Amino acid sequence: RIVPGVSQGLGMSSTSPRVKSQEFLDEFTHIQIYYKQKPLSSDTLTACQLINECIDLRRKWQQHTPSSHTQTYVKQPTRADKTTLGEKRDTSKDTLVNVDGVMMMQCDDSAPLGIPTMHDFLVDLAKICFATASGPVKTYSYYRLKLLQIKYSLHTLLNWNAEKEANKFDCKDWHKIMKVDTHVHLAAAMTRKHLVSYIMEKCKNASNEVVNMRAAPNHPTSSNSTASANAKPPSQPETLGSVFKRLGLDPTQLSVEQLDVAAGSATFQRFDQFNSKYNPFGNSELRSIFLKTDNMNGGKYFAEITKERP
Repeated sequence: RIVPGVSQGLGMSSTSPRVKSQEFLDEFTHIQIYYKQKPLSSDTLTACQLINECIDLRRKWQQHTPSSHTQTYVKQPTRADKTTLGEKRDTSKDTLVNVDGVMMMQCDDSAPLGIPTMHDFLVDLAKICFATASGPVKTYSYYRLKLLQIKYSLHTLLNWNAEKEANKFDCKDWHKIMKVDTHVHLAAAMTRKHLVSYIMEKCKNASNEVVNMRAAPNHPTSSNSTASANAKPPSQPETLGSVFKRLGLDPTQLSVEQLDVAAGSATFQRFDQFNSKYNPFGNSELRSIFLKTDNMNGGKYFAEITKERP
């Protein structure tokens, strides 16, 4: 829990899960920093209160989580019997009952297991959304994360040799740990250098390939004719070399800096700027040509660069 007035920051402690032997634990350097007690600001108190409320909500909703991979159900600790959260029970005699339009599990002849209502869910969700949008919470969380980062950096600087020695006696292979993300963009699979090299190679060897259909310039239309006004202007094919010439880009002088697809501090919590980083050279037209499938060449360039090894 977040306790106002108690330092959460730079006290060095050897609680790393990698350290399993007391002899290695004693070799770690410990640093304890003491803070002078002073009155807390109202923003700090507000942030701590909101974070503690979110922690309590998390514990509340964890009690309503059934086991989804077994044929058992976890009883709620609020029932009159002595079954506690985490114990498994026989579900062969359980039945489903309709309670205000919601199907609930009924254990033998007792009352149905308590499942939160939609109103309860929306009320608690509103509390969490309010906390995450709170200015004091954002400020407090930012400084808290910075302190944790500094704490870890200081720990690695002081104890890197002991950490390295402790890893030799650990059964886990830390080099096989992988980051899993369920939101993956294939357009971000290649490196910046690889993307620039591929674009330059295509502009050199396939500059005459038709990649776009562009409206014919200076197409005359009659303002008096309704049919002419509603009709689409004729389109003409445009080659890859013509696209770069129209955009004012020299394919022989392209660079990684011009590509401008690297995310930075300016993209934090800015989805508009984050999404623009998928546009090579800041142009959405080139994104459609090279990094999409719904284009004139059927995603040919996108497939080729995906198969290539950088």
